[in-house]
Amino acid sequence: MLGGLALVTGLGWLYLGLVREIDDMVRSTVAQFMGTLPLFIGLGILSFLRGCDIDRANVQVKKWWGLLWPWSRHVFGLGQFDKVTLRQEPRQLGSRRKPKLITEYPVRLEGEKRLLVRGDLPEDKARALAREIADYLDLPLESTLPEETEEDKAQ
Repeated sequence: MLGGLALVTGLGWLYLGLVREIDDMVRSTVAQFMGTLPLFIGLGILSFLRGCDIDRANVQVKKWWGLLWPWSRHVFGLGQFDKVTLRQEPRQLGSRRKPKLITEYPVRLEGEKRLLVRGDLPEDKARALAREIADYLDLPLESTLPEETEEDKAQ
């Protein structure tokens, strides 16, 4: 959302600076600058990629990120992990005067190393992902969340 908004704003200012005839050259240059900055910020946000690939055949986990294609890769052996964890962690956003408390549900592989798989999912999706990874890797799932009841599943 933010990337698309920045991209559209940047294109609008760039259009004003490059295509439209502006009487003053200074105003044209300012409009070009005002368009270039949000344009590149929007492109960066929209093209940012990250992932975590679990490969049982090669017995490894690859954590990567990049813009348009992977730039940085970190490879971990599956033997370094002995459990999948799902936790409920409060986190404070905002300023000291206006704090906003949110709850995150990070899914991690833990053992010798500690690797965050995903940290931005709502509770139900994080629970499903943790179960899926634990089943896929045949590792125990350690969760600090209360167990789901039949009523919770129905809602």
